[in-house]
Amino acid sequence: MFPDAESFSQDSEFPRLLARRMPIDLTSVALEIARDAQPNLSFQRTLDWIEHRGEEIERRLQWSQTERMQLHELARCLAGTHGLHGTREAFEFPECSYLNCVIATGRGIPISLSAIYMAVADRAGVLLSGVSAPMHFLCRYDGESGPLFLDAFHNGRLMTLGRCLDWLREVTNLPDDELEHSLLPASPHDVVSRMLNNLKTLYVRREQWLLAWKVQLRLSAMHPEMYGSRRDLGLLSLKAQRPGLALRILEHCLNDAACPAEERITLERHITLATTLLATWN
Repeated sequence: MFPDAESFSQDSEFPRLLARRMPIDLTSVALEIARDAQPNLSFQRTLDWIEHRGEEIERRLQWSQTERMQLHELARCLAGTHGLHGTREAFEFPECSYLNCVIATGRGIPISLSAIYMAVADRAGVLLSGVSAPMHFLCRYDGESGPLFLDAFHNGRLMTLGRCLDWLREVTNLPDDELEHSLLPASPHDVVSRMLNNLKTLYVRREQWLLAWKVQLRLSAMHPEMYGSRRDLGLLSLKAQRPGLALRILEHCLNDAACPAEERITLERHITLATTLLATWN
């Protein structure tokens, strides 16, 4: 009834993520997600672009004498030479979450831009980690003198831990202990969950139900233990004109001990709608 690795047989990397088999190639996972919205997407063009940028930066790094200089060269190449940047408008467009589209247009959101920075840096021999900070995804570099944080959305600006905490404190009003914990390297599972939740929000807002459903399939496979994830898959299955699947999932949710009492009426109403649609189709 619920999605698992077999539901994503077209993918090579997402099933590895579900099984938590390390290492995980985040670039491939991101492209597999993009293929849900672009069925004819060829990965090779994006992979070649990343490879060429890595080679380009690797040559530049020969003249970089410090870790800061290396990271500045990375930003100079990607934001300067190749124009990768963030805009507020990017948050309104799903395409700005897809790596191939970000590379083609130069416009992205923090997590998609960071994913490209991490992939290119890795090819050049520089290890960056993703950081799932509140309201703003970042890259982290752990050097000899302590961590540095790279903000791909703002043209690759660099921040020390102290400066990064000051900035996040200003934009989030969260306590220091919570902010410090959020600046630790994020797992691939957490990074991909954040990617998918961003897309889900956009597609639901646009009422693009089939695409929202495809995103929720992946989220439900990643979080099979979460009642809310199963419920949303049932509701979006109904919106995406899959009443049979919706009926099975929603009935399961209704009988789940985790189902809040205040949601039972809503679930029953959607179960009735799914049953009616099935009868009409048959």
